[in-house]
Amino acid sequence: MTAHGISRECERRPARTPGTGLDLRPVAGEWEAFAVPTSGIVHVSSTEHEGRLLMHITEADGTDLRTWDALQVTPLAEEVDSGGAVGFHGEARLGADLGSREAVVCGYLARGVLVIDLYETRPQDQGAVARVASRRFLHRPVGPSHP
Repeated sequence: MTAHGISRECERRPARTPGTGLDLRPVAGEWEAFAVPTSGIVHVSSTEHEGRLLMHITEADGTDLRTWDALQVTPLAEEVDSGGAVGFHGEARLGADLGSREAVVCGYLARGVLVIDLYETRPQDQGAVARVASRRFLHRPVGPSHP
């Protein structure tokens, strides 16, 4: 109710919870980096899993490719009444084989390109930590996909 006793309840948008009709196809599927970097994310494969996105991220470390354990991320819409996902957010604790890092992964679509921001906390010598932010631009693969 407003200060004048008028209810605006009929004008409110219905609340939407994850997994109740949000179309995940815009962000699901295969994505690969435009230029294959020597470090960082080079490939992402994602599928729908119980209203969330299940992501498999491959990153380069020099000439080696390393794949994270499956990561569940929360899909995000542009508005509460939007039909399709335009982004996602997730957090991961990566094991010793991936540098014992903590990572926050945020992604969003921009003109058909998937932009992924990765915020990491990396352990250093003598108990110090490095905080690192990186950004990757990925596209849908053409032809054979990356592993």
